[in-house]
Order: sequence, then structure tokens, then C-alpha cells
Amino acid sequence: MTIDKNSILAEILKNPKAEKILAKYNLPCLTCPMARFEIENLKLGE
Repeated sequence: MTIDKNSILAEILKNPKAEKILAKYNLPCLTCPMARFEIENLKLGE
């Protein structure tokens, strides 16, 4: 899987290690209740 700024977060998070890696780089709100609604459409670069 190639990850770039156009990658959709929902697709990235299908990888079991992805959430830990994104959290390491301070991606906010991965556990926020509203994030689950937005994550289906958000791209990494947004």
C-alpha cells in the first residue's frame, strides 16, 4: 500500500499498525467520536 497526501484515512486505518504510526506523528482526533464520521472522506493531506 502506498500512502500519500491523497490517501483516504479510512483506507489507511485498515492497516492494524496505521493508527499507532499516525498518532506518533500527531494526527489529531483518531479516537474522537466525530472523527469516525469524517474519516470516511478525509484525505491525509487535508
